[in-house]
Amino acid sequence: MNRLLLFLVLLISPLNLLAQNSQELTFGKLQSDLAEYLFQKKEMNANQIEKHEKGIGTVLVNGIHNNIYEGKVINGIYAFSLTGTMSKSYFLIVDEKRYIILDITTREGLDKSISLILDFCDKYKYCETITTDYVGRLVRVYYNLNKWPGQRTDLNCEEGRGVTDIQGLP
Repeated sequence: MNRLLLFLVLLISPLNLLAQNSQELTFGKLQSDLAEYLFQKKEMNANQIEKHEKGIGTVLVNGIHNNIYEGKVINGIYAFSLTGTMSKSYFLIVDEKRYIILDITTREGLDKSISLILDFCDKYKYCETITTDYVGRLVRVYYNLNKWPGQRTDLNCEEGRGVTDIQGLP
């Protein structure tokens, strides 16, 4: 009996994985997954999750260059955040019906995300200007939104706090 059960589990498991990989990734599915992710990161509370489940949009997901936000999700890089003025922002890479969340709320996350963006852009042979645009967006969002979310600006750019001009630089 145990061998039969083990055999059935081993037989069905690969079919289940194939079924998951063959499903189209939609914005609705993606928004639900991202809402769960944000809840786990304590960026969303139970009230926001409840609103999301009722169809009241709380998670915004859109393509970076063409503002795609409906229908089928295609390979590329997307931004997502909550619908609030003090919300942190994130990015994700969609590649072959799978996605990777780029958590740029920490410096370590930013470093890893830059590496993943470079790998993705190399894989799909993106032009250097597109690649540098993506990397620049990660850096700007990290410093201007995520590092100091209450300020919504890079405090190092204020006079007297950091280096603000290039005259003294090599």
